[in-house]
Amino acid sequence: MKFKTLLTFLWFVVFGSSVNAQSELINELNKAIIPIETISPGSNFTDIEILVPLLKDKSVIGLGEATHGTHEFFVYKHRLVKLLSTKADFKILVIEADFAGSQTMNNYVLYGEGDPLNALFKMGVGVWMTNEFIAMVEWLRQYNSSQEPENKIKFYGCDMQNPQIAAEKTKDYLMAKQEINSIIETGLDLFVNRNQIKKYSRSDKKLMKQTLFEIDNIFKSVNDTNINEYKFIKHCKRELEQYLEYISKGGGFSRSVGRNKFMAENVKWICNFENQEKIMFWAHNEHIAIKSNQSKIIPSGYHLKKEFGDDYYAFGFSFYGGEIRAYNSELRKYEICSITEVSVENSADKIFNQCNKSNFILDFKSTSKNEEIYEFLDTKYYSRAIGAKYYPVDHINSNYSFRKLINSFDGLIFFRTTSSSNPIVVADIQGEN
Repeated sequence: MKFKTLLTFLWFVVFGSSVNAQSELINELNKAIIPIETISPGSNFTDIEILVPLLKDKSVIGLGEATHGTHEFFVYKHRLVKLLSTKADFKILVIEADFAGSQTMNNYVLYGEGDPLNALFKMGVGVWMTNEFIAMVEWLRQYNSSQEPENKIKFYGCDMQNPQIAAEKTKDYLMAKQEINSIIETGLDLFVNRNQIKKYSRSDKKLMKQTLFEIDNIFKSVNDTNINEYKFIKHCKRELEQYLEYISKGGGFSRSVGRNKFMAENVKWICNFENQEKIMFWAHNEHIAIKSNQSKIIPSGYHLKKEFGDDYYAFGFSFYGGEIRAYNSELRKYEICSITEVSVENSADKIFNQCNKSNFILDFKSTSKNEEIYEFLDTKYYSRAIGAKYYPVDHINSNYSFRKLINSFDGLIFFRTTSSSNPIVVADIQGEN
């Protein structure tokens, strides 16, 4: 009987101590968080102007997302894009989308050329085909229409998984210069006619590699007075090299490592090409993060941190529960998925859910001076990490990251309850891109 009483006493001591410590942490977080008063892009930023002195001197701002299908993430990133571009002079937006293909969207937001739906399709990523994304694009177009050229916001992609447009642009350039032969044309057509189901043969890859080698030799002797076009086409060719290396890697892990490295390389190229080190980088949390999670995949943010140091600032996005729009591989279509409240133990999102504000921003540098908050940020916790697809089964491995937040991000934006993004209904755009 005495032994049971002792165990009960010890349990209350340990449990009570743990509850008390977490209560103290929540109290400290409540003092440190910046409440999100509205998610509307709007034009009044009084609630978040505190971010301007924090971010205005940075070179690259990573804007992450815990899912690719959350309405609140899209709309709030639109708000941050407006804040950063109008109040802190960030004039380049780089998206997790195809490098060459995204130039169609750039032409739309800069000059009003074409239409945004076609531009979205050429970006090569189905998750951006939403009304929220179109609303941001239309704001970019409207804003640019009243600006001088040096103040306009440019739009870029940094991904390299869809080589068709890069190959088409390279082919058109070489044909215009009368610098193309049958081998190069056949090799570039292999990129253009990529089949996502059928794999390239060994001879295909050999020809593609030979094609890129021959194009390199041509570029060495090309005399082009339009130096910007020449540089852009050279980087389209570089995207093809990246793609060929990407598909030549063995498995998903190696491909993910390579893709993240190439995305960072492309962001850095855009910086140099535009002679501009004030870039907004819109991608998933697992790309903009500074350090890898339990998967050990090195993110793009790691490479950007090495390049820019403290001038790279990464905002992670997180949530507790709600709905998302995600891709169903079996049905080959997007659908709305209900994401239940966090059930895993040792969850950062569970702790954030206890704060007295439903939605908020937390800057790690300023708040980590607080001992309780620093200890929390410097401890490994689970947090939401859902991409274009959602896996209801085996969700702890597929839908969560396990990491120290302070090693991975410079700040975090949290939403207690989320809703799904709103898809554009276009009959001729189907499936996963």
